[in-house]
Amino acid sequence: PVPDPASWLPALAGNFRPHIRRFPYRLIMELEHRWGVRVSERFLLPEVDVYHGTAQVLPPMKRTAKVLTRHHFSDMRSHTTPLEKFYFGEVFDASVRRADFIITPSNYTKNFVVEHFGVPEERIRVIYHGIFDPKPEVSDADKKALREKYDLPERFILLISRLIPSKRGDLLLKAFKRIADKIPGVGVVLAGRPD
Repeated sequence: PVPDPASWLPALAGNFRPHIRRFPYRLIMELEHRWGVRVSERFLLPEVDVYHGTAQVLPPMKRTAKVLTRHHFSDMRSHTTPLEKFYFGEVFDASVRRADFIITPSNYTKNFVVEHFGVPEERIRVIYHGIFDPKPEVSDADKKALREKYDLPERFILLISRLIPSKRGDLLLKAFKRIADKIPGVGVVLAGRPD
């Protein structure tokens, strides 16, 4: 069972309240994005002033201002199933068109939105991905245990990503192979899942 969000979400502001509704994800995707049924706005969400789609998806909504964070654009050649093509194509693209305002983590993604969708630049803001602040404390003993568990080198280049062709981990490995002899003692660690 999923723990109650109130037990682990920080108190961000006096008017912040977790609102969790469980609904079959694939069904909601079909209803909202293939058929245009406003399930989230009509049945799942309380009345809100702004909906922020942080995972690149915005449901169809009429009464609510919509902000979309578009992290990246997926290479459609890496998606082969009809569901993947629908989700990473139609759903992602429709979400950009629905957004009143868009946040991107890079100028590259911002420029893609402007050129591919014709969204005016003033409706897009680049906000770089952040880091933990303050940085979490990790003990030397925990670091040592992790290095031993995964047989990690002392120094390494880390790629945290889904392990799929569009993430281009192969380019990292090819580049590393070309310089590996110039940086002895440094390894490469790929951390992610194929899905």
